[in-house]
Order: sequence, then C-alpha cells, then structure tokens
Amino acid sequence: MGKLVAIKGSRSGLIIKLDPEEDFHRVLRRFATKLREVDDFLAGSTVSIDVGTRNLNYQQLSGIKR
Repeated sequence: MGKLVAIKGSRSGLIIKLDPEEDFHRVLRRFATKLREVDDFLAGSTVSIDVGTRNLNYQQLSGIKR
C-alpha cells in the first residue's frame, strides 16, 4: 500500500484506510499520530475505517477504538 494510514473523502464521509500488510502495532501508532494531526478536520464527520483483508482480534479492535 505504501502509506500506513490514508484518509480519503467519500460521499458518505471519510474513509481511513489502514495498511493490511504492515505490522499492526506500527500501523496503530501511525493511526494515533494521524488522528491527532487531523482532529479538527474529523470533527462532526462520519468516519469509516478500512482494515483491508486483515483479520482483527478483540484486542486489536479495542486498540483502534481507543
């Protein structure tokens, strides 16, 4: 994919795509950083998270929700 975390606009809101091939903890750290960078931009938006083909366990899903 190239980017660990990419934000794309869509008709229904924003889609945050997480690289399904990269180490999950690395992606999660970049995801947290990216959210802090664009916090004001995301306010009030509908946001979907696309994890691609990655199968998430409960702990990983909880990490994204935090």
